[in-house]
Amino acid sequence: MFDIKHKKWISTGLDEKTLSWCNDPGNRDNPRAMFLKADRLLEDLSSGDVVAEAIYNMEKAADRDNPDAAFAMGQMFEYGWAVGKDRKKAKSWYEKAASLGHPEAVRALQRMKSARLRTIVLSCAAAAAILLIACMGIRPILKPVGIIVHKDTVLEKTTTIEEFSEVLMDMVAENDDALVISGDRKSNRLILKFEGDTLDLSKFPAAKVVANETNLVVIQFATEEDAEACLKALQENESILFIQEDSYEKYGIDSNAEQSADPSRTGTDAGQTSASTGTAADDSAASNLNPGDISGTESMRKEIDDDTGIEYYISDSTICPDGVDNPYFYTSPYTGERYYSWGVPYMGFDVLAAWLKDMPTEPVVVAVMDTGTVPCDETKDRILEGWSPTRGKKGWDVEGIDSGYHGTHVAGTILDCTRGLDVSILPVRTFFNEEEFNRITGGSAEERALEKYQRQLISNYVLAMEFVLEQDVDVINMSLTILQPDIKALDFYIDEAVSKGIIIVAASGNYHSEDPEQSGICTEHWPQYNDKCIVVGAIGRDGLITDFSEFGETLDVCAPGEAVMSNVVPGTFIGWYDENDDGNYVPVIYPNAILAEDTGTSMAAPHISALAAMLKLYLKDRTPEQIEQYVKEYTIKPDYADPLHCGAGLPIAAKFADTTVDWEQPAPPGKADAVDNSGGGDSDIRNGSSGSDGGNNDIRNGSSGSEEGNKDIRNGSAD
Repeated sequence: MFDIKHKKWISTGLDEKTLSWCNDPGNRDNPRAMFLKADRLLEDLSSGDVVAEAIYNMEKAADRDNPDAAFAMGQMFEYGWAVGKDRKKAKSWYEKAASLGHPEAVRALQRMKSARLRTIVLSCAAAAAILLIACMGIRPILKPVGIIVHKDTVLEKTTTIEEFSEVLMDMVAENDDALVISGDRKSNRLILKFEGDTLDLSKFPAAKVVANETNLVVIQFATEEDAEACLKALQENESILFIQEDSYEKYGIDSNAEQSADPSRTGTDAGQTSASTGTAADDSAASNLNPGDISGTESMRKEIDDDTGIEYYISDSTICPDGVDNPYFYTSPYTGERYYSWGVPYMGFDVLAAWLKDMPTEPVVVAVMDTGTVPCDETKDRILEGWSPTRGKKGWDVEGIDSGYHGTHVAGTILDCTRGLDVSILPVRTFFNEEEFNRITGGSAEERALEKYQRQLISNYVLAMEFVLEQDVDVINMSLTILQPDIKALDFYIDEAVSKGIIIVAASGNYHSEDPEQSGICTEHWPQYNDKCIVVGAIGRDGLITDFSEFGETLDVCAPGEAVMSNVVPGTFIGWYDENDDGNYVPVIYPNAILAEDTGTSMAAPHISALAAMLKLYLKDRTPEQIEQYVKEYTIKPDYADPLHCGAGLPIAAKFADTTVDWEQPAPPGKADAVDNSGGGDSDIRNGSSGSDGGNNDIRNGSSGSEEGNKDIRNGSAD
């Protein structure tokens, strides 16, 4: 039925047995079966065919006196779900449902009657006021309310971000092409947000205007001159919160694997890249693979491509390693959990997790703005239903939506570091996938339009942020980069997020010397240049800052970002194998891999998002500024690193835990000492040096490493 609060359709849910019964040919004309099928379809209106089938089955079931179907038809017409809003039809269907004994239909009729009476009373009062003013000889000044457009402009109003996205994506597909995406021609489209009741666009001859009830507006012009004239004029309008061209900007998702198929450029001994032919796995492929079945052993066979003659290997392993003899898993003596990322023992996440399990906590949600997230058996209960501005679709299920593997890997690290705690992921697929991108360019999959341009639409980021701010989230992870700073529309949303108490964690970015648009300085990119984000650089498995990690004054901290093991989508990952140990790498395809090691600042950021989430579990009322202060003050600095390259240093999660825990930081996996699973040792990092200027850094005793004195975060006394 329609959920009024969240403005979406929520079906009753069907188990496999009931679904099988509904689909039985013998029940084709059964009213109950038709209702259940239609109810399920209304939750996911992915195409015109789905809409038509849902309406057909629901109306047929209602005509055959199914009370639930009659009530559903009333809701569909009242709220405009899959059909146009029609108050009379809604009332008629509610009346039928009530006559069939549906109790909610009776309440709906009473509500509609009360609303009608209120409208009549208000209308009479308004008419009386106008009549009184007329009698007094006063001429009323009536100010228009809403969006006022040019006489030749088509105005389309939407009530939800999902509807707005759907209309916008149709507009993009209709007006944009390869020239617009490449930057050779402007989109002639503006995106803005305003405050107040009215926005007057009547002087601007736009082709179409799309407006949402949140005052988010997109204006499409036919010519560049008209778009520029409108932009210039509205920049002077004080009611405009932001306005800018909806352009395609070069982006990065900060994984070296995503950047290059050449293992010599990844900073690892054998890098990875997303497979050019990889596609997101279907739900069954992801969910039927159990972590308990994971093995690092692999059976490889050599193949030769018939068309190109290129040699490659196929591996049956469920793990895609990076070619280095690292321990794949770490079993904690503190929690008993098995972890994938070497960052867990290195930063002491498990020590903090063990302490938090005995403390009063509140649930925390981390939004991951990325390529999407595909759950597997071990993560599906901690991944919420997500959304994507590029799909233009209401209430889509996150499963099978990752447009690569990147978002799944990032989300997996956050979940890995917070095992056993009430931390969930909200996936927000911010990027076009190949199919969506090719719809705009008119290209085919073979042309690899997405890889060719490496650009994404500003409005994708805007709608993603708009959606996130409507949700109850505590942290946003942005393992992404736009290769220019000062994007006013997006800075507006960062300000809004922080004002709502949301912590934003951003990867610093990956430097590639052969790219002329990259300088290696993170302050030249968005969101890294924005000092309201916690910007994270990458530490290698040798414990040192990596050579690809971008640096600058806004860099706050660093975290493990080389050869980090996490979840991936089966069929989307390839590795490299130096078969003759001569530096000549041969590709290895991993069609069954559900775990893979990857490298980049993208992999570092989720470690800090996880730490921020763990602090919010216990310190729900702390501001983003306070959480950032905690994270930055309790750190150790990597050897040979200066603040521009490592920020405050590597945060140590274990320092936030109870003083009775005996913990020693293990050596990073790239050093001679292996990761010590025992958790013991003579040295105690709790008394170690801080990343700040002085003092004992034992936060559990309330003693800060800064000069500002006693700050016990557990008692909330920090600034």
